Amino acid sequence: EACAFQRPIIYVPNALIIGGHNDTWKPVISLIDYESYQVRIFNRFSEIIFESDDANQAWNGSHKKNGKVVQEGLYIYQITFRRSDGEFEEIRGHVTLVR
Repeated sequence: EACAFQRPIIYVPNALIIGGHNDTWKPVISLIDYESYQVRIFNRFSEIIFESDDANQAWNGSHKKNGKVVQEGLYIYQITFRRSDGEFEEIRGHVTLVR
């Protein structure tokens, strides 16, 4: 019996430019269990302004409550998923929104 473990491959953009070339934000991740994937984006008041369990859904800079584009600034993201070895992993960082 053999067990192979491959580390996830993760690329998380650090900026989103509304009206620019990269006007949506979406992490690119492979070698994970996509059924356990979740991403959240928080504002400076720790309010969740975007969340999704679909790895193909991108954030367009809008607030989930009213659909309006949020202010320029720094936002915190949290990505949670299960690796190929069955263990959960959490990644946190920040993304800058520019208009």
